[in-house]
Amino acid sequence: MHELFSQILLPVTIALIMFGVGMSLKKEDFRMLWEKPVVVSAGLAAQMILLPLLAFLIAFSLPLPASVKVGLVLLAAAPGGTISSVVTYWVRGNVVLCVVLTSLTSLLIIGTLPLLVRMALRLFAHQDIEGIHLPFFNTLFNVAVVILFPVYTGVLFKKYFSLLALRMEKPYEAVMTGLLALVYVMVIVSQNRISHSNFLFYVSLAAVSLLLNLTAMTGSYYLLRRFYFSHRNSYTIAIQAGLQDTALAIYVASSLMKSNEIAIVPVVYGSFTFFTALIFGYRQMKKDQK
Repeated sequence: MHELFSQILLPVTIALIMFGVGMSLKKEDFRMLWEKPVVVSAGLAAQMILLPLLAFLIAFSLPLPASVKVGLVLLAAAPGGTISSVVTYWVRGNVVLCVVLTSLTSLLIIGTLPLLVRMALRLFAHQDIEGIHLPFFNTLFNVAVVILFPVYTGVLFKKYFSLLALRMEKPYEAVMTGLLALVYVMVIVSQNRISHSNFLFYVSLAAVSLLLNLTAMTGSYYLLRRFYFSHRNSYTIAIQAGLQDTALAIYVASSLMKSNEIAIVPVVYGSFTFFTALIFGYRQMKKDQK
């Protein structure tokens, strides 16, 4: 059952999600790359630099199990949560900026994710996760397969079947949300441990995950505002920083690293961050309306 989940269900789920990302892309969206390169660069910096730094800081500062420390870094190394476009749309953020950042980070993490996780393993790997490793080139290949090919296929599908792609957009989002929920449940069930101490572990893990989530969103927002970025672009980037690609993080942990202890970190993180990002975005939207 575990092999079916980690070797088939997870990579297929991620590929389907990335296919949806490909279908959402338009050539017009990427005008922002040369029209507003500073804004795009700031968004990339918030996700690719600030977020991993926060994860390492929390991991160094708190007495956490080694698997949780590595899991936090893995989570921070997998930005570009596709659900962020939905949240951004609902709170009237800059959806075009959101889509551009999601697509760019999805490509960049092919190289940065294995580097950051290998660094975390060297810094934090103790006896409780001894033997766990992440082969760089194997990870590079696997992440590329579940990201690059589906995105390109989605782009081609929209190009040649534009009307069908448009009709699929809303129901496709609902199906992907359901598949993500199934992934979370499967990781928890595969642990096969339900006890009082385990419950307390989940509570403490939720608190640490919430700390990373809120620090990433509020920190990036106020930092961008301090450098005179617009309110709308600032909270759009902040939402991006708070919503990670948890499905990809789970895939790397459970399929490539063979560790459900590490995989449970993105599961817990992904179980509530949609709501925290939505609340954060709603509050910022209300500021815009005053």
